[in-house]
Amino acid sequence: MHRTADSIAEVVTSGLCIGCGLCETVTQGRIPMVMTPTGSLRPTPAERFSPEEEAVLLAACPGVVAAPRQTSGLEVDPVWGAFSTMRYGWAGDPKVRFRAATGGVLTALGMHLIDTGTVDTVLHVGADPKHPMRSRWVLSQTAKEVLANTGSRYGPTAPLAGLVRFLSGTGFGLFLIGLFRRDKRPGPPIDLVISFDGPLAHLA
Repeated sequence: MHRTADSIAEVVTSGLCIGCGLCETVTQGRIPMVMTPTGSLRPTPAERFSPEEEAVLLAACPGVVAAPRQTSGLEVDPVWGAFSTMRYGWAGDPKVRFRAATGGVLTALGMHLIDTGTVDTVLHVGADPKHPMRSRWVLSQTAKEVLANTGSRYGPTAPLAGLVRFLSGTGFGLFLIGLFRRDKRPGPPIDLVISFDGPLAHLA
């Protein structure tokens, strides 16, 4: 494991910040994600974290800790890289499959988890109705809401900032759609164990 920075301010100024939004959640909204003139979302101001907040973030920030997976016995494809298995997958409902991206798999999973009561919230991204060329994080609590915000969004979004709203509510289970590789986010205000399979994360 290689640590690349000693502060969040250094992460931002060094160009290592991916704009995930975890800073906004850890500070409970005190340090928000702000759009920069170059079109990136960054925690602002990045020099105002308390020592406790900085410690939590430095232990989890993807711009700080680089921890490659070490898995033996993988096949290697010249285009896709290392993999264990490859499968075709798509949503069984054509209304989901042909509306969503990549066959609607993640959308269908989110809808299913809500419909079955496994979780009560899906945290994902969707188009910003006020600025359609931009995206925003969304907390969906019905299958209809999940479907309304389906599709890939190629632009800056800070989905982990949505954890602030979820953690301050009464929700019992969250399904996070997005890449989330760390197994634990220690310390206040987050103490969540995260199990994942590929790009899926189920917080419990």
